[in-house]
Amino acid sequence: MAHLPAAIIFINQDISEDQKIFIGKQLHVLETMTKQEFDMRVSVDPNYPAIIRAMKERVLVILTTFQDTVNRQHADAVLFFKAGLAYIENKNVGPPKLAIDLQRLDIYAILRFNKSSEVVVLPQGGSSCCGFRCTCSMDGCRCCHDGNCPSCANGLGGIFAIQLRASLCGIHAPSCDSLMHNEKWKNRNY
Repeated sequence: MAHLPAAIIFINQDISEDQKIFIGKQLHVLETMTKQEFDMRVSVDPNYPAIIRAMKERVLVILTTFQDTVNRQHADAVLFFKAGLAYIENKNVGPPKLAIDLQRLDIYAILRFNKSSEVVVLPQGGSSCCGFRCTCSMDGCRCCHDGNCPSCANGLGGIFAIQLRASLCGIHAPSCDSLMHNEKWKNRNY
């Protein structure tokens, strides 16, 4: 298994045991505990959240109430689960800003939404960096103005794009299917 990022995820208690197990598998959670147990561990050892992150573990903490903000600063994400959707709370305290179907729940999407230091948050390229729309095709990506926008050039680019042979907007990284079966892809010009 690839090395997954560390995370402390808080979630409401109004979910069934089957849903807890499913979420645990989906997010590769190593331990599930109540909020009281988490608070006790933090009070015994204030470095407990740092230890979790150093060991690259994922912990699911079951909240009894969303009004309890003690040790909330240690959470990488706070989720509210209802009717098959996981709502990610804005900055771990605010109203929900992103809803993800339980079937598509992904540790990386959750952590990127909250701008966690555990994952790389890639910059937006091309489409909104300079106010001009980036058009992408098999011939490459171009901004609809003169194509020499320094903001667009600072998109994905750099060594990451070179290693992946990706375009500046980051959506044309090669895939197995593209490399094996797509004649236009195989005969493309850089």
